[in-house]
Amino acid sequence: MSEFSDCYYLVDATSDDAIALAKKARRYSLIFPKTGRYVPFLVDGAWNAGQCIDVVIENNPGILLHYSYTADYGLWLNIYERSNKSCTIEIQRRSPSENDWHRILSELERLNLIGASQVPELQTIFENVSKESIVDLSNIRNRLGEILGVPFLKWFGCADLSIQPQKDLAQCFSEATFVLKSLRGKADKEIEPVPNEWCPHPGLPAFMYLPVPDGQVDETLLERHVRHWQKTNDWDDASHAGFWVYTGYCKALPSRMRYLANRIMNLEKAFGHERYEAELRRTIRGILATTDPTFDWEPYLNRKAGEQRL
Repeated sequence: MSEFSDCYYLVDATSDDAIALAKKARRYSLIFPKTGRYVPFLVDGAWNAGQCIDVVIENNPGILLHYSYTADYGLWLNIYERSNKSCTIEIQRRSPSENDWHRILSELERLNLIGASQVPELQTIFENVSKESIVDLSNIRNRLGEILGVPFLKWFGCADLSIQPQKDLAQCFSEATFVLKSLRGKADKEIEPVPNEWCPHPGLPAFMYLPVPDGQVDETLLERHVRHWQKTNDWDDASHAGFWVYTGYCKALPSRMRYLANRIMNLEKAFGHERYEAELRRTIRGILATTDPTFDWEPYLNRKAGEQRL
């Protein structure tokens, strides 16, 4: 399974400052204890996972970092001074990263996020990632975290705040503070999906308008998945049982990407019979590109695991 993580960080602030920001933004939030100079916090909104939420930026009282990490794709660190974006560090996993490193270093110094003694090490990192064809993102994240002093969150993010029960989160993060608990899940409900390249027709569930990832996959395995859906639609009418592969998708996908499994169930309604196969193939490619390549699909494709009855 690939890691998807994101988090906000207020710099040289207090937990009360982060709580006040969450209340001004009117978002259900989870505020972690301050670590060093940073107060990490999560904001409700699976739809916005991995992106900077405008209402948070608009109410930002000082220096704010937004971190987003996708193990198969890249690392992004957006830095804001009040409501203005100062700079963005973008490190792609599979292609040279195109950043104005001189400006980024200058901004990091100006905002006192680094000192002059840390510039050479960051310069080396930036130069290396600009040349490498495949970047060791995990290592780069650790090095950036050490230099900036940022406790980057791993295997967790805003979508998990929205999806996981508050009771479970409270057990995992007993020292964290929940803000505006009554607004949990309402952020996504307020969004009115707009038809786009992922779904051209209105009136479908909101997740149908979310992006479908792309990437390198085992083409033979992809074809097996496509054939399974074409032949059975993952269901056996005679026994009134099915959802073998669908269940596998839900187990293998990170929580914030499970909408891809539900997307399959709505493809014919969204695209019609003529485009169904192409969109099915694209969606399954996105699932296989997102899940751990070592995940064992055999029991699900052979209908020996995941069976559900209605």
